[in-house]
Amino acid sequence: MNITLPAIGIERKWRVASIGYLVFCVVYTIAGATPFREATVLNPSSIDNLIPLIPVTAWIYMAQFFFLLFSVMALKKTESVSRALYAMAAASALSFTVFFVYPTTITRDVVASEGLTGWLFEFLYRIDSSANCFPSLHVSLAWIAAAGVFEESRKKGFVAFFVAAVISLSTLTTKQHYFIDVIAGLALAALCLALLSKTDFKAQAPAHK
Repeated sequence: MNITLPAIGIERKWRVASIGYLVFCVVYTIAGATPFREATVLNPSSIDNLIPLIPVTAWIYMAQFFFLLFSVMALKKTESVSRALYAMAAASALSFTVFFVYPTTITRDVVASEGLTGWLFEFLYRIDSSANCFPSLHVSLAWIAAAGVFEESRKKGFVAFFVAAVISLSTLTTKQHYFIDVIAGLALAALCLALLSKTDFKAQAPAHK
């Protein structure tokens, strides 16, 4: 049986996205600072040990925020806007549940970079908790955004998927996440998109004057 949700039209997408992002930032910060239990320290896998720390890829990691912005900007159809934003909300809600109930953390490497890249890493460490690792929301949101662009345009979508893949790789080369976090993030994105694939989006009736 299909689920019916209120449609998010073009005229509302920025308002919904802005409110959603504000709520996301607040809950993400609270989840990292006040988990229900002590965070479990994740250990790197053999794959993680093969991947070097590449400080300059912090620029790619941080570019995810601009990628999400441009992806939402590219969405013009009510269905693709609705599906992408609802999928992002679902992925965030499920991840926050995990962050509160089963928080995880990793041991961060000391970055010996100087200049702008060193400053960027310091800024990243200040705003991004070392907790909230599993699953990687950085990965989930990037792939959901790319799927939304793909729904609008195959050509632009393939470019978006490439960018999402590079961003996902940057979570490993910056040592912000381990391989298992990335796989979980991909699985979460696929799950949320699958749940919304058969959803009907009902347009809201115009308000009477």
